[in-house]
Amino acid sequence: MADKYELPLVTDIRRTVLIVDDQKINRKLLESILEDEYTVLYAEDGEEALKVIGDVRGGLSAILLDLVMPKIDGFGVLMRIREEDDLKEIPVIVLTQQEDEETELRALAAGAMDFISKPYNPKIIRYRLSNMIRLRESSEIIYKAERDPLTGLYTRDFFVTYVNQIISLDPMIDADFITVDIDNFKLMNDLYGHTRANDLLTAISETILKEITKKKGIACRTGADVFSIFVPHRDDAKEFLDGIFGPLALREDIPQFKLRYGIYVHADLKMPVATLIDRSSMAADEARGQYNNNCVYYDDKMRMKLLYDQMLIDGLREALEKHQFQVFLQPKYSVVGRRLYGAEALVRWKHPKMGFISPALFIPLYEKNGLIYVLDRYVWEETCRILRKWKDKYKREFPISVNLSRVDVYDPRLPEFLDELVKKYEISKNNLHLEITESAYTRDPEQLISIVNMLRGKGFVIEMDDFGSGYSSLNMLTQMPIDILKLDMNLLQQENATKENPGLMKYIMEIAKWMQVPVVAEGVETEEQLEMLADLECEYAQGYYFSKPVSELDFEQYFLENKV
Repeated sequence: MADKYELPLVTDIRRTVLIVDDQKINRKLLESILEDEYTVLYAEDGEEALKVIGDVRGGLSAILLDLVMPKIDGFGVLMRIREEDDLKEIPVIVLTQQEDEETELRALAAGAMDFISKPYNPKIIRYRLSNMIRLRESSEIIYKAERDPLTGLYTRDFFVTYVNQIISLDPMIDADFITVDIDNFKLMNDLYGHTRANDLLTAISETILKEITKKKGIACRTGADVFSIFVPHRDDAKEFLDGIFGPLALREDIPQFKLRYGIYVHADLKMPVATLIDRSSMAADEARGQYNNNCVYYDDKMRMKLLYDQMLIDGLREALEKHQFQVFLQPKYSVVGRRLYGAEALVRWKHPKMGFISPALFIPLYEKNGLIYVLDRYVWEETCRILRKWKDKYKREFPISVNLSRVDVYDPRLPEFLDELVKKYEISKNNLHLEITESAYTRDPEQLISIVNMLRGKGFVIEMDDFGSGYSSLNMLTQMPIDILKLDMNLLQQENATKENPGLMKYIMEIAKWMQVPVVAEGVETEEQLEMLADLECEYAQGYYFSKPVSELDFEQYFLENKV
């Protein structure tokens, strides 16, 4: 029974050719010409051809296509397959009884690679088909570069191609998709250097090549420290993975490591391979931070999350256009005197059907896929609009801080964009404070320092947000040009800092004083915490002790009444 699910070696795969002709006699004739060298599929008309192409997809090596057919003709088929990225590279040879130049030109313009007239000459068909397939495969090899140069595993593109070929040969195969991810690999690079980190990647890759290939599977390097595996289903997948990677933990020539596994068992092979990879990757992401469990299986709950996340992605543009995103403001107060000092702009999504959507659901998602820069620019502009309204309505300006994401830091036009924005609304740059998280520094300190220097050079006030949440904070402070330091709320809440025992807070405040940088403590919830901050001479604070984030209109009452 096990033999049924063994994956064929890629080198043993026969090329698959699709014959599309409404005349049975023509299909049989072409089949007799090609069956010794190729696996032959056929369709009676264009409609059936598109169904077969959709089912087989990447498994096709070429298509022999008649132009004159019922339902959907050959030109219709050409147009449809050229619209899809994973189909448009399949060579199509047009077969027709028409020999006029206009028909030939039209076929070639529609995407056909060659043109053969009836009656068929077997030798011509074989040579042209063979040459066309060889040309296509050679160009793909040059373009995609089959193997990752560091690990020797397939690149993602070739992995997808070969998986599609395997599925086309046995659509009923029972297989799993597995993602193997190295936990905290970025930290390993920082601690051990690229050479030793690459030694770890190589050791893991060699194990995958040896053990996974033995089990009739194939694998690729999907990301810097991420591997994707396609292998026949087995019930003991986690035990199997622990067994093959376990011996690596005993080696002294590579850094100590922890792996995370995401496994999609009995994968739905009718779905695109990229989607199947994403599902196992999602499961691996769920294992992040689960120290007692390094393996997560993909399930319907994750599928629902995937669908929900996609809905949030798809709904972003409309939400921006219809101003469903609203800027809420959390007040900042002076610790001494407890007078209103400023505010932090926070975004909320008021969905017309689902009500308020937590930013914890959509902000990390947009950061992950790069869409956060669109939302950030919306929030910046809304904040400038609010500042301008207050300037006109109350004849006063008021500082509001806005967040800059890691994605924004890589935009070379960021300083110019913000400069143009404050000029558009005719507000002071001193009142649009820019918050940058400490984690952005750990990702690319040189880029961040460069962009911050440009922003400060234009007159913007820079706040370092979430200070104390990363491992390189002190090193960062010696290099990072900032104007205001915001303490991570966990320093107040998780370490139970009190007036009698301020803990790490005391030392951070001393460093801030030495740097002559004012400090904002966020996450203040109790009177005792506020008194401790006063003793430490912390200048400003924000948190639920004073107020939760409130709407624009509600906040106006705060500074009109100076409410405490």
